[in-house]
Amino acid sequence: MTITTSPVPSEPNRVYVGFPYGAELLARVKAIPGAKWNPTQRAWSVSKRYQKQIDELSPPKKEPTTNEFMKLFASRMSESKAAYSLFDVTAVYGYNNCHVSIASAVPLPSVDAAFPFEKRSRRGYDLDIRKPAEIELALSALRAIGPAEKEAAEKVAAEKRAEADRLLAEQAEIRRQKRQREAEEDRLRREARARNQAEDAAAGRGRMGVLVRSAPAIGTVMRHGGDVVRINGHGKQFYLGEDDASMGWGPGCEGERACYAYYERASADEAAALEAGENNAAEDRRIADTRRQAIATVAASPDMPDPGAVPDGEVIWEDNSNRATGYRTWIVQSLDGWLWHLTYDGSDGATWGMRNCGENTVGRRVSAADDLVAAIKGNA
Repeated sequence: MTITTSPVPSEPNRVYVGFPYGAELLARVKAIPGAKWNPTQRAWSVSKRYQKQIDELSPPKKEPTTNEFMKLFASRMSESKAAYSLFDVTAVYGYNNCHVSIASAVPLPSVDAAFPFEKRSRRGYDLDIRKPAEIELALSALRAIGPAEKEAAEKVAAEKRAEADRLLAEQAEIRRQKRQREAEEDRLRREARARNQAEDAAAGRGRMGVLVRSAPAIGTVMRHGGDVVRINGHGKQFYLGEDDASMGWGPGCEGERACYAYYERASADEAAALEAGENNAAEDRRIADTRRQAIATVAASPDMPDPGAVPDGEVIWEDNSNRATGYRTWIVQSLDGWLWHLTYDGSDGATWGMRNCGENTVGRRVSAADDLVAAIKGNA
């Protein structure tokens, strides 16, 4: 809908108002103070002083849609690249507006004049553009930037580039020094590790994996490999998993608690004491084995005479571990030079009655040779 005006020749301060007929619009024209109908011209006239009311008769201009605005924005900005070729200008589309960022470390008077209400940050301007006219304002402001502003902006940009280069160089130097320091620290760690390994090797120090339930106590002197070592401490406990069986812990170790036992080579006195103990244990085992063999020799004898009672003599060995159940064995060295192996069986289920050496007692004998007697007594 178009509203037109034309001068009234006879009244310079008045204008004719042309508009399409409509009851609502006619009422609004008649409401303007001093409005008069000219039947000859068939038109309404009003005083020029009411131009604002005349302008308000026209409906508001339709704003472009978002897509139309974006297209207009992109078109105008791309057409006017020369206007902002000296600056870093970034355009970002919003839902119903656009942001134009102008990177400038110095104030730009033409931009400040075109957008007096925008705040300028250290990095430059961030213009919020919502109307087509503001696009033109932004482009006009960029075109109006003079040589002085350009020189100042270029100087600041050069200073910023120099500062950025300086910071990059500083960071590169810091990284170089860090790498150098880390390399030196790594070298010192390797040397310390080598010294520790050499000291450990000289002292016979090391660690061994053990199950907690069978871990040797601190202070224990034992053999480990070919060395005699002393346990000095235990590490933190941990549980063994399925994969540990194939890593030296042995089968069936899953779920067991384990730790590391730390050791060092034992002193000469400790090694000698361990060896003496081992020798004593070996001698005890030899004596025990000799005794078992001698006892077995007497127990296996086929000579079973019938003296009718337990022979008189010295009891040189006996086993009463099962006496509570009515069963015992012992060896007698008789006065007539025999070794008798006697078994009394009065346990449940045994056949009761007289045996060759009395009631429920079986006896076997061998000649009481000195070496056999000494072996049974534990003196061989």
